[in-house]
Amino acid sequence: MEDPFHIEQLARTPAFIYNLGEVKKRATFLSQIKNKSNCKILYSVKPLPLYRVLEEMESLDGFSVSSFFEARLVQNACKNGKEVHFISPGIKSDQWEDISTAVNYLTFNSLEQFSFFESRLRKQSYGIRVNPEFSLIEDPRYNPCREFSKLGVPIAQIKSKISDDPDFFKKIEGIHFHTNFESRDFSHLTETFSNLKTELADELKRFKWINLGGGYFFDESENLSLFYELVDELNDNYDFDEIIIEPGSFLVRDSGYLVSSVIDLFRRDGKNIAVLDTTVNHLPEVFEYQYEPDVLGDDFSNKNEYILAGSSCLAGDVFGVYRFENELELGSKVIFEKVGSYSLVKAHTFNGINLPDIYCLEDNTGLERVKSFTLEQYVHYYGG
Repeated sequence: MEDPFHIEQLARTPAFIYNLGEVKKRATFLSQIKNKSNCKILYSVKPLPLYRVLEEMESLDGFSVSSFFEARLVQNACKNGKEVHFISPGIKSDQWEDISTAVNYLTFNSLEQFSFFESRLRKQSYGIRVNPEFSLIEDPRYNPCREFSKLGVPIAQIKSKISDDPDFFKKIEGIHFHTNFESRDFSHLTETFSNLKTELADELKRFKWINLGGGYFFDESENLSLFYELVDELNDNYDFDEIIIEPGSFLVRDSGYLVSSVIDLFRRDGKNIAVLDTTVNHLPEVFEYQYEPDVLGDDFSNKNEYILAGSSCLAGDVFGVYRFENELELGSKVIFEKVGSYSLVKAHTFNGINLPDIYCLEDNTGLERVKSFTLEQYVHYYGG
């Protein structure tokens, strides 16, 4: 069977593989939505800030970043004047000047953050993040509108600030909200805005731009038309110069694979256990959120069942139960798929297990290794 991942080109495992063709396909799809809706579309880089991936975002308008390091990275990767939009719950005072020179738009997360830096504003366009207090996510770890949320300003505080400070709109031009995570239902977005316009009413019409956030999977939605209808409403009823949306995971999730090898096989309590040369510490959300990542070739109808376990000393270093057509052997390759977002950025070296090599997959040239991690880097990191 043809190997679409060019596994034979891997120097070793574990290895992250990022399919640049898939990234480009998603970016092209979003550029079509941009053209149809006349929206500005940014890539939110936090799921995967890999240099080569950033270079594939040429068809989009720019990037959304949350730190000075992210801002500088996208500037280095894309030297063609793409916009950089910044928002973060934490801005260090000694980084303000560096951030200000690296971004075009900056959204304040709180009124206190705005007040602290108000005297140091430059020529960027500034916005404020609002908390619509409209919860869509049951898991509080993901929910930006959870109780006691640190993300955004409650609507009542926004209204009070506007009432008390007549010059507010001379300094704050935009409004930003983000309420969802990996949603396929655009009614969530329209309901969020409906709640926002009810609460803010005429105050909303005084902003020059609006950022609708991210957290939506455009190609898997059955009601994408609701997105277009919302944009039409914003254009018809408000004076926004720009309508912005900033997807992240949608662009990179399906592009990522983690290739591992079986390094031990044994039975425990009647179950086959395959120990891999990778670990959940390379896919930390598997352990944090207790989900089983997809594995290529896994099918419930297959007869060869294995518990796939990582090679660290953590008892819970387990990926899940999977079934394969053929029996696994020492050296068999196991490929986790759809792990392009929030894996590389969170991977760590617990137990001294090295980080995976990083490869990019090109349609014409196969795999190219773009990064490997060494013993010297590990020792140096810990002060050696």
